[in-house]
Amino acid sequence: MATAKMKIILPLVVWTWLHFITATTGQSFGGIGFGIKREVFFLNLEDGYFGCQVNESTDVLQLFELSKLCDGTPNCYLGSDELAKELKCSDDCRKEDGTECQNGACLDNQCYCNDGYGGCSCEVPDENECKYRPCDVFAHCTNTLGSFSCTCFPGYQGDGFHCEDINECDDPAIAARCVENAECCNLPAHFLCKCKPGFQGDGEVQCLDIDECQNPHACGQNALCHNTPGNYSCLCPDGFYGNPFDGCVDVDECEQLGACGPGATCSNVVGGRECHCPPGYEGDPYTTGCIDADECARSPCGRNAFCSNLEGNFRCSCPPGFIGDPMSECTDIQCRSHSDCDTHQACINRKCQNPCLVSNPCSNSQDCQVQAHQPVCVKVCQCQGDHDCIHLGQRCDGCHCYVEGRNPQCPHCPPGVPCNPLTQACLKVLSPIVIIHRAKPQELDSPLSSVLRHGENSNKVNQWENRLLNISEMDMSDKVSLSDHFITVYSS
Repeated sequence: MATAKMKIILPLVVWTWLHFITATTGQSFGGIGFGIKREVFFLNLEDGYFGCQVNESTDVLQLFELSKLCDGTPNCYLGSDELAKELKCSDDCRKEDGTECQNGACLDNQCYCNDGYGGCSCEVPDENECKYRPCDVFAHCTNTLGSFSCTCFPGYQGDGFHCEDINECDDPAIAARCVENAECCNLPAHFLCKCKPGFQGDGEVQCLDIDECQNPHACGQNALCHNTPGNYSCLCPDGFYGNPFDGCVDVDECEQLGACGPGATCSNVVGGRECHCPPGYEGDPYTTGCIDADECARSPCGRNAFCSNLEGNFRCSCPPGFIGDPMSECTDIQCRSHSDCDTHQACINRKCQNPCLVSNPCSNSQDCQVQAHQPVCVKVCQCQGDHDCIHLGQRCDGCHCYVEGRNPQCPHCPPGVPCNPLTQACLKVLSPIVIIHRAKPQELDSPLSSVLRHGENSNKVNQWENRLLNISEMDMSDKVSLSDHFITVYSS
């Protein structure tokens, strides 16, 4: 009976201590416990005593027997030992034979004995051997009448005087509670299923692989991260070297012998290299190398030009007897001077050409004709007589139609400057000027001045006469050609 009584002492001690902790304000006075009235107070039901401060000082505490609890006389400084409600003091510990709780205190319907007493009502003198701590540190001591017993705590095994931890992980049934990728870890009086390194979870439900490569700092700079179950690895990629966990450095492949083929140029790039054939060369720059390209095979030169292949280049040239830009066209040298061409052509760029087609110097109102290899601008007259003027009231001045009543001599123009008889606009005169009227061939044998005076002002003829060629010097074929036209010829 006494044994059964003592088994419940320790839980009650713990309950009482926790109760006082809850009731306190939490203020510590540096002692061994907390008082429910802000004083140091502690209760040890197993050893049969309580302690508290007896004055303001917390440096010295005094121990009292349990029988002094709720006895009506405060022993503690603030009377914590008389708080019947908090201590659960009661008077219902009487036994069926009428025996009262003596040499102890009745707390929560249980009689707890002072040190040195035992029995259901603490009526038997007894030495409490447990106060000498005879059991193992991991064992519980139970006082009995005239003796005591030691029992190892749960999770430990032994005789109570020597207790050692039980390795629960040695039990296959317990170890099986740990899932895949978890391991059973033994703890003092307990065990734990823990996920292995590289996995995460609770160990008894699931352990999932941790993808360490999700961490941007798992590997060094430029390194490649490869995740594996429960682990990961770092690797320097091709074209890099170094410790992949610290960082990989680019390799300058162009410094290596044979990085590119013969004749090729090498350019280092991040993580590799690039090989190129120089301009004018072709081939595989990475393996066999570069050789001179025969640019002439693709006919890069102009028409009629010669192509000469050079080392890494080519040259275009015009063959003898040709001139021009060999990159575009070489043309045959047809002449070196005008005399090498017909009179209706001129030697331009070593070629006989119509100068009027190459560079027409005439205005839109003039015709360009070639005379003695030179271009001349020819302006056709509007009329020979009044009958050629189609508008009413117009007269012919020998070349142009004008409105009757207006002076065809254009007195408002500077001396020697003609004007348009229709618009009266002064015309710029180019010199020399040859004015030829339609006439019979034999009329051209007369002096030039008489031909000119046939339809022009004599003063104007006098100004031009000394600068004109004598038409009488022309042969008959030229005269016949001229007689077919009624023209004014300007030459600059």
